[in-house]
Amino acid sequence: MILNWLFSSNSAGILTITTGFIAWFVYKKQVLSREREATIVLLNEIRNAESALDAIKNSGFDVQNETISILSSCSWDKNYQIFARYLDRDEFELLSKFFNGCKASQEELMQWRNYFVTAREEKARAMQVKLLDIADENDDDINSKRRERLIKRANKEDFLFDFKKPKSYFSKYIETIPRISGTTVMKTLKKIAKEK
Repeated sequence: MILNWLFSSNSAGILTITTGFIAWFVYKKQVLSREREATIVLLNEIRNAESALDAIKNSGFDVQNETISILSSCSWDKNYQIFARYLDRDEFELLSKFFNGCKASQEELMQWRNYFVTAREEKARAMQVKLLDIADENDDDINSKRRERLIKRANKEDFLFDFKKPKSYFSKYIETIPRISGTTVMKTLKKIAKEK
């Protein structure tokens, strides 16, 4: 009798409402799951960036150390709209300023590193030309000493040109990046991510 009623036209409205409720419930769970995953990624990016910034500021930073990256990826650009309902205007602006500063610093860091690679390649080319010029001369004993002196001098002087623009911009940008740890933003993000 119940099965007959369920499949009759009298129960169609209830089945529609029940189906709609189940669909809404599944959708809501997916949205919350998506928000949580995006927040976990965002928290990891913030922590990694702050850790890299601390390492850069507290030690003699070696620009050629490619294991240090301020912001290798930025999920904020793709997911910022998710956090609009959780963060107030000041918190939202703080996160935007943090990620914009990190992206600008990362860009200058990459440019600075690329300049060093270019400088090394150009130096190597110039050295090869000089060494070939020396090799063309006839006196092997003198050539050997000149070659050693040239290589020693080139190795002593690591780079022939100092790249001021990316270096100065990089320094300027990392000084303007605000800290997120310890702020209300971090508390809100941890709450969304269900972190303790």
